[in-house]
Amino acid sequence: MLTLYEPKYEDLWFRQMMLADEDTMSYNHAWGGTIPFGEDKWRGWYDCWIADPDGKRYYRYLKNEDGQFVVFTLFLFRKKYFKKKKKQ
Repeated sequence: MLTLYEPKYEDLWFRQMMLADEDTMSYNHAWGGTIPFGEDKWRGWYDCWIADPDGKRYYRYLKNEDGQFVVFTLFLFRKKYFKKKKKQ
């Protein structure tokens, strides 16, 4: 059985690993493939997506019955959060 898990700050190693994995990120090849996510980026990302999502963002890992993370993340955001500014 899989369960949703809200990652703790120290769990961001898993996100870092996924974003650095060429096979996992192969879908992103046209936009550069893997994405650097060094520890220097963790705090800002975590604060925005986990600690203070402002009712606009939702991010979870999946864990299997053994408590291991599964190579999958779930993230949702409100569409207006990414709304483009109108040209004036």
